Amino acid sequence: MILLFIFILLPSLFMAQFDYTTIGYPEEYSLWMNDATAVFNEIFTRRNYNRFLAPLYGRMPVDFNSSNVARLHVDMILRYLKVFGLDAENQIISFFCEFEMSWVDPRLSWSPEHFNDTKFIFVTADLIWTPDNQIGNTKSLDTLHPDSMKTIVLSSNGTIHMSMVYFAEVACVVEISRFPFDNQTCAIPVAAMALDLNGQYSSMSGKIQNVNVFNLLGNGEWDVSGVAMIPYQFLTDTVHTLLLPTIFLKRVPNYYVYVIALPGFILTMLGIFGMFWTPHIRKEQLTKLSIGLTTLVAITEMRVFESLSCILCKQPYARVANQRRSPRQLGCGLAMCDECFEQEEMLEQEERNHQCGNIYCFYSQDLAYFLIDVLSQESALMFTPMGYLLVKPFKIPECPICHDEYSNEIEAKKSFALQCGHIICTKCCLKTQTYDMYTAVNKRKDRFHDFLNELPEMTRQMETMMNVARNVKDECSCNECHKKNIVDEMFYCGKCVFEICAVCAYKRHHPHGAIPLLEKEANKMLMEVQQESRNVIKTYKDLVPELHKGLLAGIDIFEMKLLSKEETLKDVSTFADFGEKHESFTKIKSKFESSAENYLRHLCKFDAEVKQLIQTLNESPDVSESRIQF
Repeated sequence: MILLFIFILLPSLFMAQFDYTTIGYPEEYSLWMNDATAVFNEIFTRRNYNRFLAPLYGRMPVDFNSSNVARLHVDMILRYLKVFGLDAENQIISFFCEFEMSWVDPRLSWSPEHFNDTKFIFVTADLIWTPDNQIGNTKSLDTLHPDSMKTIVLSSNGTIHMSMVYFAEVACVVEISRFPFDNQTCAIPVAAMALDLNGQYSSMSGKIQNVNVFNLLGNGEWDVSGVAMIPYQFLTDTVHTLLLPTIFLKRVPNYYVYVIALPGFILTMLGIFGMFWTPHIRKEQLTKLSIGLTTLVAITEMRVFESLSCILCKQPYARVANQRRSPRQLGCGLAMCDECFEQEEMLEQEERNHQCGNIYCFYSQDLAYFLIDVLSQESALMFTPMGYLLVKPFKIPECPICHDEYSNEIEAKKSFALQCGHIICTKCCLKTQTYDMYTAVNKRKDRFHDFLNELPEMTRQMETMMNVARNVKDECSCNECHKKNIVDEMFYCGKCVFEICAVCAYKRHHPHGAIPLLEKEANKMLMEVQQESRNVIKTYKDLVPELHKGLLAGIDIFEMKLLSKEETLKDVSTFADFGEKHESFTKIKSKFESSAENYLRHLCKFDAEVKQLIQTLNESPDVSESRIQF
């Protein structure tokens, strides 16, 4: 009897009500909180609710329409969307969004009349089971609020309303054939990642709230012209249903029109007017020719790398793997983007656009990693919608076996594309193969070979651009009297931030302490050169002692192991065994001595060359000895 009394009384002690009016809150609030607490205790304490168990009917037949038990239905409402950017090169759209997800869990329902007509309560999301409906095709997906900080609305009929806020980067196929007046469509797949994708146990629907708001939520480059929630079904062995919130984007072309197209048009018109509008005067022919050639070079001679664009669609490759524009390796040695590869692979051989005569051309599933390695030099190769442009000197890759740079001028150093998507030089290829590859090496195509053929011309184009920039600076004029071609006679006024001629410096800027422009530029260049020299020398000053430390540690280990092994000579049983071991130890010592001699020879050569450089600096009349620091 006592145990029964305790069993009945103990829950009532835990569910005892608290009077919130004693701490200053109104009576209405006190009644509401006690009723909400009673509902909470009913659901999560007395019913022994388990959030790790999903409220799915596991005996649902395949023909779910014939069942008396309804499937779990999840409703997705897109309430907010903000587009941050669309990366055309990597085919990625980044955005911020808020979904409201609702579903019914019968285990969380109650009768309102038993709890003073309490029809809903607020709890945190980590107390209940939640569906795993998420955004797919993501490069990154960040949830801004964890479940422990997320408040949900729990209704008396078991309906749960939960808000989910994400920052996502999702794959989006970009078509730039109408650039910069293009429209893009980005579909964002939403599905249950692990829960019943074929729809036997659950279903999903969605809609968009406040559609007109999205017109204002683009960025400076893109306008959101519309958003639609599109259900999508695809068939494998069963019918699978996804939700596709689709974003319709329209590019704002102002930047490309006013910064690129319009200046190019003006420059072209000025070139035409400069050459043909003025009267034909003989002494002005060279000036007119200079104007025309400058315009021609600036407008028509800007080339991009054809080898770094798809051989079919001519669009530039992505710099990284696993993108729609990533380069895929072909059996013939060439490459095309992943999207064109998949389209060609589905066609019969005679229907394909790529006709190389190799029946195994589309059997490879590897990426062209050698092109991705080339594109990784982002500082040298600038991406444009038309292709990649060389803007800085390019460092030619090396063969991973012999570590020599590839070259199209030397037969042995030409690149050879392997089936795995990497390249090695021809010499190493012939050495590593177990059969005669000479004929195959000579006939096999290679896109990297084409890149090296383009590189000299692209380098000349880059140098021309740099020379034009330098010539513009050399022909600078006084900011006040506009006298031209006096760069060696100009001064710099630090107070006015002007570059002026000597006359203007004396007349108007003498009190400001104007200095010769050459002195200003020389001081600036001096600081850059000295900083670069310090960085180079410090690298080897730090590297050499570390290498020597490791070398000495290795020599000590070698000495200890060699002496330990030589101890086995006293345990030999025959003279033949003694002679064999003695000869083996002698060869090891000879090899060590030979390696040490080679190392010392290179070390002595390095020491002699450093001393020669010091001697050269001492003998140079243009270099002050006091500025030489080692």
